[in-house]
Amino acid sequence: MSGSALIGLPASAKFPLGNSEKNYPSGRATSEVAPGLFLYVNQSAAQTLKAINKIASWLNVTVTVDQWGAAQ
Repeated sequence: MSGSALIGLPASAKFPLGNSEKNYPSGRATSEVAPGLFLYVNQSAAQTLKAINKIASWLNVTVTVDQWGAAQ
């Protein structure tokens, strides 16, 4: 992922991180994980976990998700 992939783009299934919100008529599709940084969450828990792990690998960090789904 290049740095330009985040410029002005909302998070989506293809690009799980974005710097703007994405909303659907049925509700929010993103969750703000840091000021101005949004994670696409309008997908299954397994797909969201896969996106979190992909982002963690880009950042070279380890993420552990507990049994209740909270990232640590």
